[in-house]
Amino acid sequence: MARLGMKVFVAGATGFLGRATCRALAAAGHEVTGLARTRDKAHALESESVRAIVGTLDDPDSYLEAAGRPEVVVHLAAAWMSGRETIEKAQSAGARILEWTRGLSRLAADSSCRTFVFCGSSVNQGEDAASDPVGYDRLLSLSQSYLKTHARQVPLVVVLPGWVYGAGSWFPDLVQEIRSGVTTHIVGEGSAPLGYVHVDDVGEAFRLAVEKGAAGATYNVVDEEKLTARDFVEATARALGLAMPRGVSREQAIRERGQVYAEALTCPVDLDVARTRLDLGWRPRYPTSREGLPPVLRALGA
Repeated sequence: MARLGMKVFVAGATGFLGRATCRALAAAGHEVTGLARTRDKAHALESESVRAIVGTLDDPDSYLEAAGRPEVVVHLAAAWMSGRETIEKAQSAGARILEWTRGLSRLAADSSCRTFVFCGSSVNQGEDAASDPVGYDRLLSLSQSYLKTHARQVPLVVVLPGWVYGAGSWFPDLVQEIRSGVTTHIVGEGSAPLGYVHVDDVGEAFRLAVEKGAAGATYNVVDEEKLTARDFVEATARALGLAMPRGVSREQAIRERGQVYAEALTCPVDLDVARTRLDLGWRPRYPTSREGLPPVLRALGA
């Protein structure tokens, strides 16, 4: 049953997904607290009706007491890799995220939270998934396993977004690559089903997971088109009025962007959103890229 006016603590509140999630939660009347590394980022959260704590996940003492006793913890924090996305960097980032997860699960347990909502990775979740983590699962699998095995006293809800586009994160770089005529977003044939979704729709999905998510459930979040990378690049090029760029080989993608990046763009994703619709009542505002791309491109001035 949906509950309104809950106290929700959001880790990763100043990030791409975090800002959209905080906006959705605040607009629904929840009392949202977000963690910010700097005072400037805290002011940005406060301007959107979010109570901000200046602190860092690397130092749990900087936020545990100030967070109070939230009813829900939402973990959107990610340690993204700079430069080539190598397996070694992913392992290091994954270990760091695991430490953050330990601190956040402590907050949830001490607060007797009703739900812990975790942002997982859709890569490697499909029927053809490998047994070992690949792609961005390399960053998140340790934390997800920890929450399922060592923090079982806190009811866990996992949300798995596909490739989230909007006026931030990776999408502006794709626009520039399309203009150049070559994109690393198409690796090989670019034929793996990845699924794309507008960032505002992801924010709404997290809001609904906070309100209605069932303990132990996993919710996929992709739009109705269920596009491949090639499909999405073609749709973006068309929206820009530009020619379709050429892609790169897997070898070139690994050489220029790293093994993890190449895996993330060539591994199948579970695109079944039936449970997300049934349990949460989620309906995307932008059901296809035809609706979602134009406002994003306008926001970018593209």
